[in-house]
Amino acid sequence: MSQVGPDAAISNLSEWYSVITKLSAPNWLKDPHIDFWWTVAFSIFSILSLLLWWWIRREKNNIFWISLNQRIYWDFSGALGMVGQAEGAAIFVCGFQAKGINKSSKTIGDLNGHIQSLITGEKFNVFLVANGVPVKPEETNGIPPKSEFLISAPFHHQQNPMGDGTYMPLNIFERNLAEFEFIFFANGKMFSRVFRKAETQFLVNKFRETLIGDISPKVTLKDH
Repeated sequence: MSQVGPDAAISNLSEWYSVITKLSAPNWLKDPHIDFWWTVAFSIFSILSLLLWWWIRREKNNIFWISLNQRIYWDFSGALGMVGQAEGAAIFVCGFQAKGINKSSKTIGDLNGHIQSLITGEKFNVFLVANGVPVKPEETNGIPPKSEFLISAPFHHQQNPMGDGTYMPLNIFERNLAEFEFIFFANGKMFSRVFRKAETQFLVNKFRETLIGDISPKVTLKDH
């Protein structure tokens, strides 16, 4: 009776390789131990993928969004500018705001953009911040390479569209702009990002928390 010696053992991966490619597997792939290390590598990859998915879910409101065509990294963690004085006071939405980073080695030009409500269709122009002042993008020399920049789109109240500081009351924002799209053109290419109601509500609630302050229970002294 013939016996199969140790040298005859081959890995499952090599058999799959031969079935798929119709070729003989390389010697290193025939090593039976390769199956073990493949299993380990696949398990590690799966765990890392799950951790990445969990982190993205947790940080979905703070994550950097990357426009590969423009080489601009966008940070929308503070996408809504708001003002309010104290708990219970009225909240006003000043506008949309974001920070960007030009990661390329070239100046980015041909800039323009707007915010468009997905509820009413109303549009608000995007301005580039230069020396602390919002200006029209076409009035600038573009975004220098390897630089950070800020953009803004004021949400002036419809009844006072030309008045400085006439920001949009929160109830009007929630009715007309709770969902909107940010559209930005640079070097002839477009980048867009949709903000849904759940995300804008998250930003509003986060701002409310700053007005309320720390209200967590604390140890106090007895009254004498």
